[in-house]
Amino acid sequence: MPKMNDVQVASENLENTIVTATLSGKNEYGFLFDIGSDVPAFVEADEFLVEPAEGESIEVLVESQTPEYWEASWRKAKSLGLWEELKRWAQEGAVVEGTVLSVNRGGLSVDVGVRGFVPMSQIDRYRVEDATPLIGCRMPFKVIEFNEKDADLVLSRRALLEESLEDEKKKLLEELSPGQQFDGVVHTVTRYGAFVEIGAGVQGLLHRDNMSWGRVGRPSDFMQVGDRVRVVVLDVDEERGRIGLGHKQLQDDPWETSIDGFTEGDILEGKVTSLVDFGAFVAIGDNVEGLVHVTEISWDRVQNASDVLNVGDEVKVQIIGIDQNQRRLSLSIKRNLPNPWEVFAVEHPAGSRVTGKVVNFTDFGAFVEVASGVDGLIHISDFSWTKKVVKPEEVLELGQEVEAVVLEVDVEQGRLALGLKQLSEDPWEQAAKIAVPGEKIEVTVSRTTDFGAFVDIIPGIEGLIHISELREERVQRVTEVVKPGDTVKPLVLSFDREGQRIGLSLKRDSLGDVSEMTEYKEESAMALGDLLRDRLEQKTEE
Repeated sequence: MPKMNDVQVASENLENTIVTATLSGKNEYGFLFDIGSDVPAFVEADEFLVEPAEGESIEVLVESQTPEYWEASWRKAKSLGLWEELKRWAQEGAVVEGTVLSVNRGGLSVDVGVRGFVPMSQIDRYRVEDATPLIGCRMPFKVIEFNEKDADLVLSRRALLEESLEDEKKKLLEELSPGQQFDGVVHTVTRYGAFVEIGAGVQGLLHRDNMSWGRVGRPSDFMQVGDRVRVVVLDVDEERGRIGLGHKQLQDDPWETSIDGFTEGDILEGKVTSLVDFGAFVAIGDNVEGLVHVTEISWDRVQNASDVLNVGDEVKVQIIGIDQNQRRLSLSIKRNLPNPWEVFAVEHPAGSRVTGKVVNFTDFGAFVEVASGVDGLIHISDFSWTKKVVKPEEVLELGQEVEAVVLEVDVEQGRLALGLKQLSEDPWEQAAKIAVPGEKIEVTVSRTTDFGAFVDIIPGIEGLIHISELREERVQRVTEVVKPGDTVKPLVLSFDREGQRIGLSLKRDSLGDVSEMTEYKEESAMALGDLLRDRLEQKTEE
């Protein structure tokens, strides 16, 4: 590296040279030096440990030129003087004494004759959150890198600490065996556990399952880096270099001690420790937790436990199940509250009317909320006495207020059967009084089909005169005998309340023998089945 005398020289000869510079002024960013050139040299303020005095001369490295001044570096000029020595330090991993000058987010700034840098990861064997207490301390460092381009010296304190533990570490590993206990320090926390140093840099895994007899959701909620924790060696895998540690094993197993004092039905005070998709875990004693399933939180419908509970909430729970083999404790919050099903059953016995809001549809009916925590089902068969309902949403709407009749309440199963059609009198009961088998009744033909004629018994209830029952002679077309609007007086052959079928005949004056009736009923049932299928197909096409 060329060095210039303290005389004025041509600007083009100064770049990448070391020159003698005399302090001539300063600004808010640094210092200006006279280097015998047309323009001064500028050196940033943070390069100096001690601010230079007015008129003081130093050596600087001239790097590049701007319109106002030369950019120069005192630190690099000083480092270049030590260039070969610094390269040797890095190659040999030399140990040097230094004083910590300052701390920033990246690490430590250290004075070892020149300024060196210690990255945060190289300060100690553990993660250091706050290094400010080290400012002003003098300690040894190992040189691990020298960047010749930027003249940066990288140091490490951690390397020296680890080297000093090698012999101790080797001895510890040779003597390590299951059952040994150590006062360790948490080195790293992961989602599945924590790595704990038990001495001399030796680390083992404390899995979250071995942290506590209680449930540990996130290890970071249980311990932090730097925490001291008592552990026991569970296993040593020399081939894979793994050590398994435990903490809960140093404590009494609550399932062998505390749990004996609990029985189903006990009501206890507890605290919510964690929330999951399917419920909430509640601590009811030292390291004893139970699950309150989402269905046991409230009599009202609860989608997510977090909608009604928070971690830390104090709750009253009832023990509803103890499984010693699976080490599971089932709890309930809602069973400490009045059962709305019991209240509803008393206030609304079968046959009473209730009003509620439609909350859900299924293929087989509609659910109606009739009280807080009580939903009832209106089955599709209970929508209408006379119409076949296929899709309940075609009759009702979500959120619609409806009145229904209570058909049955099952408190134990939490089931309620409701009916819409029961709000009015069963027309089939009225029809049964009119269409009495063996009697002739006067009716009007409402419509005809290929297989017979339908007649109105009462509004909404029809009977069928099968084509074979129109007259004694064979009938090719129904309209040859009757047409819609005709008034006829057929004989009632059958009344099937359950199947909702009424069979009639114009050719008979009496019921005749049983065999004829049986044959007719089968034909009539088949014909009505054909009609229902025709109707359904037409509705689907529409």
